[in-house]
Amino acid sequence: MRNAFLILWYSKLMSSNIKKLLLCTVILTCLVLEKQRALAEAIGIVAVVNDEIISMYDLNTRLAAVLALSRIPESPQNRSKLIPQVIRTLIDERIKLQEARRLKITPSKTDLDRERQSLEKRVGLEAGELSRFFSSREISPDAMDDQLESRAIWRLIISKLFGSRLIISGVEIENDLKEIKKNKGKVEHLIS
Repeated sequence: MRNAFLILWYSKLMSSNIKKLLLCTVILTCLVLEKQRALAEAIGIVAVVNDEIISMYDLNTRLAAVLALSRIPESPQNRSKLIPQVIRTLIDERIKLQEARRLKITPSKTDLDRERQSLEKRVGLEAGELSRFFSSREISPDAMDDQLESRAIWRLIISKLFGSRLIISGVEIENDLKEIKKNKGKVEHLIS
């Protein structure tokens, strides 16, 4: 009889402890989730790409760079029009950078310099002027680094995966040159 009483008392004690443990687990889980939500709000998470965060800082820095390079006036309307496109671009770049890490592809300094020079030329800056251009507008000098790196990497990935299958004919080159000559002197807006 006494053993039965001890067993009953022990089982009630254990079920009580299990309930307490479960309750503590639920409370801790809620606290962790709330802390993550608060952190996301504090950081200003815009998107998550395979466990990598794109923050409001990333978005605002790139948005400022795009507006400045495109010579588009800074206004709430222009910002709100560009935000979706800039977010998509940031996400695409992050995916390309992740793919490059997976394939163990790293661009050389020459590849990155080539991309930087290409950007400077497209937006009408002298070679090597991009950093000064950003600094004079109080924009982080590395605002476009991820884009330049992802462009360089993407060229390397495409070359590695499809290089032997890419054949550009003389006719295609001539058609593109005609198109470029036809548009010479026309205003173009390259936003990326």
